[in-house]
Amino acid sequence: MSNVTTQKRDDPITPDAIRQCLTSRSDSELRNCLSNMLDAMPPGTLPLQSCCAQGGITDETERSISLLGHKRMEWGVRIRAGVFFTEIVGGCNCHDDPVRHNVYCVLEIDLHNTDGIVDVAIVNN
Repeated sequence: MSNVTTQKRDDPITPDAIRQCLTSRSDSELRNCLSNMLDAMPPGTLPLQSCCAQGGITDETERSISLLGHKRMEWGVRIRAGVFFTEIVGGCNCHDDPVRHNVYCVLEIDLHNTDGIVDVAIVNN
């Protein structure tokens, strides 16, 4: 894994919500809880601009986050997630319309249950 960028953000994801997910008895309950938590993350929370490859801006109106894997840690949970979103690239001439490109990005997200901090790193591979 190669980190392109790491951001620490205070999120609406609370330590109590993370602890509640981690107390899930079965693996499928934990996956469902984490998936719901990821879906609830508001636009602009994840560093998706760093995944844009054509100099455009992110459009998260149709963002889709998939839970690829997770691992319980003593401080919380580490998640690997795939994110689909749109990059909007402006035209280079006055008469060019902006072009929309579909983008896929893999992120490693650490949810800390003690303070609610969410660490995000872009995964390159």
